Amino acid sequence: MELRIENGVLYGNIPGGYWNGNWDDEERLVELVVPEGVTEIKERAFSGDPWISKVVIPGSVKVIGKEAFAVCSQLEVLVIEDGVERIEEEAFRNCRITDIVLPRHSLKYIGNRAFDENLFRELELPLELEYLGVASFRYNTELEIVSIPGTVRRIETGTFRGCSALETVILQDGVEEIGEEAFSSCNNLLELRIPDSLRLIGKDAFEGAAEYTDDGCVFPDFLLLSRDVVIEDDWFKYVADTYNRYKRSNCCP
Repeated sequence: MELRIENGVLYGNIPGGYWNGNWDDEERLVELVVPEGVTEIKERAFSGDPWISKVVIPGSVKVIGKEAFAVCSQLEVLVIEDGVERIEEEAFRNCRITDIVLPRHSLKYIGNRAFDENLFRELELPLELEYLGVASFRYNTELEIVSIPGTVRRIETGTFRGCSALETVILQDGVEEIGEEAFSSCNNLLELRIPDSLRLIGKDAFEGAAEYTDDGCVFPDFLLLSRDVVIEDDWFKYVADTYNRYKRSNCCP
């Protein structure tokens, strides 16, 4: 299939975006290696394409546009090389990505719902990332561990909501705020490494993220905050207070 590229912009295989079902079998694109020299992938360039299973994006690309690969139902492997700076909103929403490689240094911006509803297990975010968008990794139900660099000052609303397999979250020093519902319905969360820089836990940030028993002996350790943090999450405060009360009564060794 011949890709449409104009002035460094990749417009994909459909004028105006959104797959329309008119391609013959021999035109089906299963593995997309974006050519070197492309600087931008246009919004909706491959949105809805039902055949693409692997995408490799070189560092010459600076921006991956809005909904560029949204609802690519067969997309499982994604490699984004160092050099890419922005992933716009919903760029990879509702795909089936199981293997993901993000740039280690160049990526500064991940837009709202950019990776909403995918299937990868581990996520190591770029070291110099500055913005991690609203619901950007929501409902990634296979995700087990994530590390967030200190350059991300605020974890936005619902960023990891509904990541039901998530067990370990590592917040690097520099993270200051956890937004509303950021980790709500993450009911397997057992380990949360909180840095000294943290100042705010927003409303419902961990709603339903930790369960406990009446004897107080099944609590995640992250409920024991030893630093001055404003907690707006009533559920978190209630469970933490309950845990501390049991600890004081020497119920839990």
